[in-house]
Amino acid sequence: MGDNKSGFIIFGCITALLLLFMYGGGGNTGIDRSPIGTTGLSVWLEENDIRTDRSHRRTTLTEQDIALRILPLYDVELDRDAPVTANREERRSGDNLRDIDRSIYYEKVRYVPTLVALPKWRAGVLELGLVDKQLLIPTFRLKNLRASMNVPNLRIVRPTDKFLADRSGVTLYAPQLFETESVRGDCRPTLSLDAGVLIAQCAIYDAMPHYILSDPDFMNNHGLALGDNAAIALDVINGLVDGRDGTVYIDTASDILLAPTPDAPREIRPRTTEEISRFLTYPFSLIWIGACICFVVLLWRGLIRFGPPGRVGDGRIAASKTASIESKGYLLRLAGEDHALLRAYVTDKMVAVGHDIMGRHVQIERPKLIKRLKAIAPKIAPDLEAALEAVDQMDAQTTRADLTRLAERFEEIYRRLRDELGHVSRRR
Repeated sequence: MGDNKSGFIIFGCITALLLLFMYGGGGNTGIDRSPIGTTGLSVWLEENDIRTDRSHRRTTLTEQDIALRILPLYDVELDRDAPVTANREERRSGDNLRDIDRSIYYEKVRYVPTLVALPKWRAGVLELGLVDKQLLIPTFRLKNLRASMNVPNLRIVRPTDKFLADRSGVTLYAPQLFETESVRGDCRPTLSLDAGVLIAQCAIYDAMPHYILSDPDFMNNHGLALGDNAAIALDVINGLVDGRDGTVYIDTASDILLAPTPDAPREIRPRTTEEISRFLTYPFSLIWIGACICFVVLLWRGLIRFGPPGRVGDGRIAASKTASIESKGYLLRLAGEDHALLRAYVTDKMVAVGHDIMGRHVQIERPKLIKRLKAIAPKIAPDLEAALEAVDQMDAQTTRADLTRLAERFEEIYRRLRDELGHVSRRR
């Protein structure tokens, strides 16, 4: 258990980082499929034979192709970017989920009939995957937004009912409506409920129809499943299209993607490093995190847990060579002509060396061989020459101890020579 303590610590840190990313990351990419998104609306309209397109950065649509733009807002401050959050509480209470600039907003609603859905929910809905009254955007935060939209007189009211089930069939959780008395002047009711106005039409941008939906839950992902909202939303959108030929365009982009006219020059954005960065965002980032975890696990198992790779027979090589020399000495003693057998053994070894470095068809002569070895192994050749001279001076009077010492000396020099010749051959 103690040996694996560091491993458990590593795994614990990795798991904590992964959970933190899964529950704290992802950014705005999950809005459209969240309870407050509009993916379900586009599917519902298509199923009912209403041609629908969603905004895409490489779209080829023009303003003339659009019968109605549905623009869900997730930004309560069109004049500034969303502030950077420092912790989870600030992130969950944030009400700027998808920034859009005021000038971009004006451009979107000025030239195309548009239904704008006001924001209602904070960012905590994205993290928790549910809607709750505690996650509602305070109504005072919508005051500046209505001023930026040039409809400051439209006052927001929220009835105290948890669920509003209107006799028309509209059902809303924590309803958000326009006060009926405030819908006057340039604005008039388009869809009214007993508790207030749900959709108002305001003539503030030239002659282009401009509709404002007070409660986005009327036609977002979770709201379409309540009451008769889906059927009523279908009728409302058909009425707002008013027989115009074109597509219903659900616009969730933060910039302008429609061309003014079919023949207007349009910028086809080239592939940039931004395209690569998309593969590093949620949910693709989970794949990269998994790959990193696998790499860390393999690295840990290979280097920390089991240690560096060991060589087979490491520590036994020297012992085996010593045993070989001792056995050869024993054979020499058994032969009666110890010195002659040792001399023959040395001669055979030198012939093998000569064949390796000079070729098998060359007649091996000791002076030429020594000269060649001095050229390619200058550090070992003098020791070898001295050992050969000592072997030549042996006779029958040489003691067995001296013969064994000469044999060991020659074997040691011979191994060094073989090693040196190996290094030389690799350099060549």
